[in-house]
Amino acid sequence: MTENMKKNNFESIKTYSEFYEDGTTKYKFSVIKINDEEIKNGECRKYYPNGKLAYEGLYSCGSKEGKWIYYYNTGKIKTIQYYKEGKLLKTENFNEKITTFSEND
Repeated sequence: MTENMKKNNFESIKTYSEFYEDGTTKYKFSVIKINDEEIKNGECRKYYPNGKLAYEGLYSCGSKEGKWIYYYNTGKIKTIQYYKEGKLLKTENFNEKITTFSEND
């Protein structure tokens, strides 16, 4: 449990799913409730209509944390981003021929 959870009125963890019209999964994410506000916390995934993963990552008290991976609709990795406390630290972009890296300040 984070300091933010300890200091505030942390209530519960819920998992949400959203679906495309055909019933395939579109989003999956978890939230925590702090002081009557739902905040994303934990794993987050979005899927393309074809069922392949569009992106996956982790939220910590509403902020992106760690490695976030974005995929082409073919399933190949498109971009990897690294976060710490919601701040983007590094981006790696991929395509069939070239891989590029960028450092963020």
